[in-house]
Amino acid sequence: MRLFYPDTLQIESLSQKGQSYISDFDKWKMLYFVHLLITLPAVHKKSRVDGGYINFKSTYMQAVVHDYKQYLEFLIDNSVVECNDKYSVGNFSKSYRLSPNHFFSTFDTVELSNVVFAKKVQGKIGLSSEDKRRLGNYVHLTKQFENLEFDYQGVLQYYSGLIFQSLLNARTIDDAYWNDRFREIKVNNLLLRDKDYRFKIDNVSGRFHNVLTRLRKEFRHFLHIGGQSLIGLDIKSSQPYISQVLLNKDFWVLSTSPASARRGTRSLISLSDVMDRLDPGVKLVVREIVKRAPMLDKILQNDVNQSVTVYKSILNNGDIYEHVLKVSWGLIEADKKFKDLYDVEPFGLNRAEMKGMVLRAMYAPIRSRSAKTRFIHGVFKYEFPVVYEIFSIIKGVSPKNYRVLALILQ
Repeated sequence: MRLFYPDTLQIESLSQKGQSYISDFDKWKMLYFVHLLITLPAVHKKSRVDGGYINFKSTYMQAVVHDYKQYLEFLIDNSVVECNDKYSVGNFSKSYRLSPNHFFSTFDTVELSNVVFAKKVQGKIGLSSEDKRRLGNYVHLTKQFENLEFDYQGVLQYYSGLIFQSLLNARTIDDAYWNDRFREIKVNNLLLRDKDYRFKIDNVSGRFHNVLTRLRKEFRHFLHIGGQSLIGLDIKSSQPYISQVLLNKDFWVLSTSPASARRGTRSLISLSDVMDRLDPGVKLVVREIVKRAPMLDKILQNDVNQSVTVYKSILNNGDIYEHVLKVSWGLIEADKKFKDLYDVEPFGLNRAEMKGMVLRAMYAPIRSRSAKTRFIHGVFKYEFPVVYEIFSIIKGVSPKNYRVLALILQ
């Protein structure tokens, strides 16, 4: 396992000071906290709080380093770490960040050579045996990384210019903001350099995560396989586009036949292809939806206005956001109910905003206090009544698990 640290950190000098500060001082424990301050916000965005600080849970830290308070105090006293001194019992703990003098430093990694401590850290932040078992089902994806090359020197040159240009264009220089913005870039680039791809399977949806899924698109140009550049393919309005499978009755058949055996049918993919990757609780909800498949089929057959056909046509043309935007403006002008909802929670009615609005229409719970959600649900119900009804049935089988629609599509 490798630990991250800023190249401005004088590790050996700090270690000498630490020996007189903490009995049984271990430089690896000290570097572990520096490592967390660098990597946690890049990997787990929910750990971030205002000002570039990171929320540390005391129980989490104590499980790895029993005397963690001493190490944090030592790092604070030596201007390596800052604390915001804000906490609320039972609500949130104190938050920490690297001191500003390390904000713009280059990061590097070092191999954690304390074997006993390394096992302890891996047990806390590494892959569990269950994670490793689940990864076995994704060999067709993980093997693609074996020959992956990354031009790290080219990245460093580009990154230096990126910082300079960003600061040149900035109206104000907020060190905490820039630290937060560039930290994720530096962490992901180093992980690629060290071929540490951080494979992880989402326990709920079965989605395959890795360092590439977090890599900013401008840095993908530095990836190669066998000396050849990679290309990216983008499906326009991909999530709404894929939602068409939910409107096919054959999709809801739990078949034991593999996809290759179903070629020639009206659905080349069914629930059977995704069930093994779903969380057990989600599977139960999906099976309840399957029981209602005849009802879904009946709704589709009664689509007298052919709203499903219209929906699919718009998706196949890649115009869903523009279409819903036009309908939204029309309803605001023609229907007081929509005008009132819009006035309660105004939002930018433009193409960029509409992407999030369409996804909200698909995935948000049926009942919502948000005027914005009720507005876009109303738009969908007006323009695509059958599509809206089917999505509502899927999400409504188990209101607490309304995310099931999104999980199936993932």
